[in-house]
Amino acid sequence: MTGDRFIFLAIGPVLDGLRAYPLRTALSIFGVVIGVTSLVATLAIGAGASENATEGIRELGANLLFVRPGKPVLDMPGWEMSIPLNSAMRRHWGRFRG
Repeated sequence: MTGDRFIFLAIGPVLDGLRAYPLRTALSIFGVVIGVTSLVATLAIGAGASENATEGIRELGANLLFVRPGKPVLDMPGWEMSIPLNSAMRRHWGRFRG
């Protein structure tokens, strides 16, 4: 028995089952249609939200501040050394203690 003949032999009982239970067949088809439609709608909403966010960022322009982890580059123009938090806290609390 070849593969093509097996497929033709299997189609007959499948069609008999579909004809025997028309309500089950209609509900199954309806469920597949709803599932595919909801998947397409979800993907479309996600793509639209992504495009909306990208456009909002693009409208901000090029004057953005980028924050990256790592050590600061001290020779950048406009760079100012910041005081470590513990030193700032000591200075602040020292005024009230002393």
